[in-house]
Amino acid sequence: MASTLQARTSTAAVAFGDVHLRVYFQDNEGHVRESQWDGSWTGGSAGNRLFKAKPHTPLAAITWSGTPNIRVYYINDAGILAEHCWDGNGWYVGALGGANIRPDRRSKVTACTWTGPHIRVYYQSEGNNAIQEHCWDGAGWTKGATIATDALRATGLAAVCFNGPHLRVYYQDQDLVVKEFCYENGWTAGARLREAPAEAAIAAVTWSTQPQLRVYFEDFGGGIVEAAYSGGWNNPRQLTGARADSNLSACCWGNIQIRLYYQKVDNHVDEYVWSNGWSQGATIPTQ
Repeated sequence: MASTLQARTSTAAVAFGDVHLRVYFQDNEGHVRESQWDGSWTGGSAGNRLFKAKPHTPLAAITWSGTPNIRVYYINDAGILAEHCWDGNGWYVGALGGANIRPDRRSKVTACTWTGPHIRVYYQSEGNNAIQEHCWDGAGWTKGATIATDALRATGLAAVCFNGPHLRVYYQDQDLVVKEFCYENGWTAGARLREAPAEAAIAAVTWSTQPQLRVYFEDFGGGIVEAAYSGGWNNPRQLTGARADSNLSACCWGNIQIRLYYQKVDNHVDEYVWSNGWSQGATIPTQ
């Protein structure tokens, strides 16, 4: 049976408990689907369609608590930044769409959360290279900071939070360098990691309070590289090959399991696994 996976689909991934995984992707009719790991991979079929989005929508996902609570962020058919929610009793449309945010047509989307929940969503506005923040702190969505005015239009985006709220946003600047913007009682520019192809996909994870940070992005020639922070940044190293322009997503749990999702070919979403060393993981069900 031919795959219905959209070529160059965005993906989003979350991990909760010990361990359940969810991976979100778009099919070739514009629907966003969910694949599930609960001891083995299932789902990904037409029966796992959650909602319809604009073609080639960016995707981001967050989770909190063991229930779990899940939020998936995307751009709907009307070009509005929207939210789909799971709180244990079925999926529903969230409140973010009511804010009538219209990102740039080429904008990516990323999100992070900490206890509360407090949620931060990042995107680029129409005609503006800067990265815009939108905030949920329990009483409705509000406009947050405008950061990284040197960002490349259509930059890849990734965001993480640790020891809440210490925030990191990863993006590519107009010189094609993957960079970091940091929130520590105010926003400041952070590390410069490495040059990458224009509009390179970016994903990131964090754990512990030190913190440990890992940033993944497309390298020249189609590889995926990892930049690691453990008190200081290493020189990014290549992990695996991927198709050019593959989108990336990542999640982690424990101390430490990491899962990275990407495409090697059009009709697969592949998994790369850190568990005391990197290895090839599953092909995620998408049909």
